[in-house]
Amino acid sequence: PGFRLSFTRTAFVSNSPSPGAFASGLITLTTSFQELSIVRCSFEDNKIDDIERGYLIRSFGSPVSIKDSWFSNNDVSGWGLIELFSFDDLQDLSVVNNAVNPGFHGETGLCPFAAYSG
Repeated sequence: PGFRLSFTRTAFVSNSPSPGAFASGLITLTTSFQELSIVRCSFEDNKIDDIERGYLIRSFGSPVSIKDSWFSNNDVSGWGLIELFSFDDLQDLSVVNNAVNPGFHGETGLCPFAAYSG
């Protein structure tokens, strides 16, 4: 049951989505019946400004695997570059010159760029 969403060698560059009713980001998984795989992707120069509710990647309990990917010069107001509701597989990531203005929702930082709300 469910489906797998995969991005391989994809560039997410200079995106600036409009604030949403709930939160704003580039990739959102909303159920636990989905699975996200990101391999060798770059996230560069993205700006998420959503009054402390922004993120680049967010999962509401779906498995997330991010490997060999690059996060550079992103500016996020909110939950962080990556917001997880379950512990997931994050390997070999390069994270350089990102600005994260933390949200107010009681997240636990896994590291300076990822938050966990479990």
